[in-house]
Formats: sequence, structure tokens, C-alpha cells
Amino acid sequence: MPTEASENVERVCSTCLSDNLLSNIGIKRCARCAEPYCLHHASTYDSLWYCTYCCNDISLTREVVTKEDSYSINITDPPRRFIRKAVRTTIGGLDWLFESRRIIDMTDEELEISVAYHTIDLQLLISEKDRRAAEKAHKRANPTVALRSNGSVTITETTVKKTTTVKQPSTSKAAKKLEQAQSLIEQLQASGYSLDELSKLLGGS
Repeated sequence: MPTEASENVERVCSTCLSDNLLSNIGIKRCARCAEPYCLHHASTYDSLWYCTYCCNDISLTREVVTKEDSYSINITDPPRRFIRKAVRTTIGGLDWLFESRRIIDMTDEELEISVAYHTIDLQLLISEKDRRAAEKAHKRANPTVALRSNGSVTITETTVKKTTTVKQPSTSKAAKKLEQAQSLIEQLQASGYSLDELSKLLGGS
């Protein structure tokens, strides 16, 4: 509900009023009521121009719009239905109507600066929204379980050692055949065959 803008309401808090004597804390004058206001009494929707009493009647309405189309290629064929859904967002309220009327009277330079200002502001708002959504998702993914205790905490440290046993590779078939061939050559040499004769028997030159 909109808050009535009274001349007697407080728009500058005591903290900002005292700190303003030491440094510039950014007290501004409302563009609608011309009253000074601090950061704590600035409008949530447009803090650059308005105090919280002059820009708060803004409503947001979202509705799902369903559109259904049907067509048939031939008259005898049953019609095919296609359903599309979209979200329609509408902003309302008397303060939004006041703001939208002000845009028409802005100069080209004011429009360009305002567009850049609100674009960067929108990016900051979306970034903060995504950060909060990620933080909430992280909390839901890692719930904290509170355990009751009698006032003492015991911490046990466990060290796990992993031992890997490496098996020696067994003698391959090729190595066994080589040993058998060497043994056969030694037996033939013992029988009186020379290396040249063994080479001829094996088909060597």
C-alpha cells in the first residue's frame, strides 16, 4: 500500500544527520516533494530521484498467457493443435504512472544517461539475485546437522595406508622358446656339430 507523504514525517535519520556534519553521506532532495532524504529513507525502486514516500506505489503482475493454434492440411485430416505459453509482466501503480509520464519530457542527453544508468543498475540487481539464488542452493545442497553433546568434543584422526602389491611378470612364451633353442644348440654342439654346420641346417647362408 502507498505511504502517505506528510510534511512532518522523518526523511533523514539521526545517524545520517550527525554523520553529515563530518562527511558527505549523500543526502538528496526528492524530485517530487522537494524534501531532503537520506539513504535509509530513499525509494527502493528509484533511490536517485525519490524518497520512500514519493515512489512506493508500484505493483508487479505476472500471468501465464496461453495461445492455441490449430490447422489442417487437408479437409479430411483432423486438425493439429499447437499450444504456446508465455509469461506476461505488467507494472502498475500510481507512482509508475507518474514516472512513465516524466520520461516523455526528458531530453536526448537525459534519456541516454538514464538508459546507461538503469542498464548498469539492472546488471547489478540481476547479479545480486543470482548470487543469493546460488547461496540458497548451496545451503540446501549442504545441510548443517546439529549434534547434541555433553560439552566435550572428541576428535579421532584416522590414517589410511594403501599398500599396492606388484606381481613380477611371468616368463613369456617367446623367452621359453629362446631358452629351448639355446639348449638344443648346446646339445648339438656337444654332439660334434660346428656353428657353420648348424647355420646351414637352420637355412642360414
